Formats: sequence, C-alpha cells, structure tokens
Amino acid sequence: MFRVCKVNGKVKGYYWVFPLEHSIWNKIITGEMPEGELVKHIRSFDEPELYLYISSVIVDQTDKLRKNYTKALVYDFGRRFVLGRSSDAPDVRAIGAFTISEGGRRLMERAKFSYQGNFRVHGKEMKSWAIERRTLAQQSVSERQQRQARKIA
Repeated sequence: MFRVCKVNGKVKGYYWVFPLEHSIWNKIITGEMPEGELVKHIRSFDEPELYLYISSVIVDQTDKLRKNYTKALVYDFGRRFVLGRSSDAPDVRAIGAFTISEGGRRLMERAKFSYQGNFRVHGKEMKSWAIERRTLAQQSVSERQQRQARKIA
C-alpha cells in the first residue's frame, strides 16, 4: 500500500508498506532475501496473520513543515495498521523495516521499534527494526493518555 501526503497538489511525503507472511518478512528485514524479490510474495490485506514490511517513508526534507508531514504519515499508518479499530482492519501481527539514514533510525527509535541487528547491501549498512503490532498499539494508546493528562494538568 502506498500512501501520499500532499499539500496544495504537491507531494510532501509518502510511505509504502507490503503485507507478507512471517518467513518472507523475516528474510527481508534480516537481509537474507533481496528487497526486490518480495514482490513475488505480497499477500492481500484481507488475509490473516500478516507481517508488514515498511519499504519507504520519505518526506520532503527541504520543507520547513517536514516534521508535520512526518507526523501526519505516522498517524495515518497508526490508524490504518496499528490501532485496528475498524472491522475491516488488516490482521497485522508485526511490523518491520530497515533503515539507511539517520532520520529513519530516529523514526524507528521514537516509535520504540526493537533493533534487530545490521547487514550490508551494495556496500551500505542497513539497520533492521521490528515490533509486534500489539506492543505498538499499547504504546500509542499510552502516549495518547499521557498527552491528554498533561493537557488537563
């Protein structure tokens, strides 16, 4: 699934996720399988026990509102795949990604993904990250409650 953040008709950011079965997801986030091969293994969002691989999160770094765009994309991802409040929400078990940039690393750390190790692809070091959907949902709810408590205080 490809989601885009647009402002006045201009793309300011996007994320791209793929639903996979566990064994393929694990091979992708550990570098055992090249990312290009995952296309052959994409599952439908209607299937049970999915594992999401975040392929890309890109935001226009030259825009002064880039943090707002990142936040909008993160919230959209949470509503669609993490909180699972609607009856048609996909059955996501875990989410994984690997990062190249410092921005990607910071995003994974802020979301409290667990560092899984690193590997090299085409001479670049990749850092692998993963988290169970249920854990991410609990963190999200807890952080929302803390923000609301601060507003009340």
